Amino acid sequence: MCPVVIAGTECPDQPYQAELEVLAADGAVLATVESDGRGRYRVGLPAGEYTLVPLSPAAGIPSASPIPFTVMPGEWTRLDVHYDSGIR
Repeated sequence: MCPVVIAGTECPDQPYQAELEVLAADGAVLATVESDGRGRYRVGLPAGEYTLVPLSPAAGIPSASPIPFTVMPGEWTRLDVHYDSGIR
C-alpha cells in the first residue's frame, strides 16, 4: 500500500498478510485462514457455493469486499483479494 496515491506515480499492488473467513451459502463460518507474507492462502472445500470475507484490522483500514465464489468438483478456485486503503 502506498500512503497517498499521486497521479503519475507508480504504486504497484503488494502482498498483504490478512485474515479471511469462508462462509457457507447460509452464512455460517466454515473456515478462518490467514494469508502468508506473500499474500497466499489455501482452504480445502467441497464443491459448492461460498463467500470469502476479507477481514479488516480494528480500525477498518485497509478493507476489501466479500467475494462470492463457486468450487467445482475436483478443482481449486483461485481468488485474488484486493484491499483498499481508502487514501486517495
